[in-house]
Amino acid sequence: ALEVYLHNGKDSDRARLDANHNFLCRLARLESITWLAPEDSAPASATGLVGWIDLPFVLLYGLVVYLISPVLALVLLCALLLSVGMGLAHQAAMRQVTRASVERRAAAHGLVASLIGGAEAVRLFGAAPRLIAAWTGNLAQLQALRRQAAQRDGLLQSGAMALQAVTTVGIIAVGAVQAVRGDLSVGALIGANILATRALQPTNRLAGLLASLT
Repeated sequence: ALEVYLHNGKDSDRARLDANHNFLCRLARLESITWLAPEDSAPASATGLVGWIDLPFVLLYGLVVYLISPVLALVLLCALLLSVGMGLAHQAAMRQVTRASVERRAAAHGLVASLIGGAEAVRLFGAAPRLIAAWTGNLAQLQALRRQAAQRDGLLQSGAMALQAVTTVGIIAVGAVQAVRGDLSVGALIGANILATRALQPTNRLAGLLASLT
C-alpha cells in the first residue's frame, strides 16, 4: 500500500478529498492520504534523493571544466542555466496539467459513485443517460490532458537533446580556437566536452527538485 501526500491545493480540492477519501483508498489500495499544511514539508522520495546526490557531481564537472579552460566553463554555465530554465518552465506547465487531470479524475469517480450508490434514484428519475454523457465528456477531457502532458514531455526531451548538441558544438568551436592558439590541447578539449555532457544530464531532474521547493 502507498502513502499519498497532497500539498498546495484549494479548499474545494480538500472538500472533494474528504468526501471521496474512503472511495479513493479502496480504489487505489492506498494506505493513507495526508493533506500537508503550508508550513509542512513532504517526506523525501527516492527520486528526490537521487537528484540531490547528482548535484555535487554537476558542480564537480563544472569545476574541472573551469580548471581546463574558464572560457569553456562559461559556455557550460550558460547551457546549465538554459537547461534549468527549460526544466522549470516545463514543471510550471505540467503542474497546471496535473491539477486539471486530478480534478477530472475526481469528477469521474464522483459520477461512478453516484451511479453505484444512487442506482435506484438514477433509474427513478431517468438520469442514467445524462450521467453517462457527463462521464464520457469527462473521460474525453482527461484523455486530452494526457496527450497534452505527453506532448510537453516530448518537447522537453527534444529541447534537452538540442541543447546538449548545441553545447557540444559550442565547446568544440570555442575549444578549437583555443587549440589553434596553443592555449588548449586536443585531449583537454575532448575531456572538457565529455565532462560538459555529463554535467548537463541531471539538470532536468534538478529543475524538478527546484520547482518542488517553490
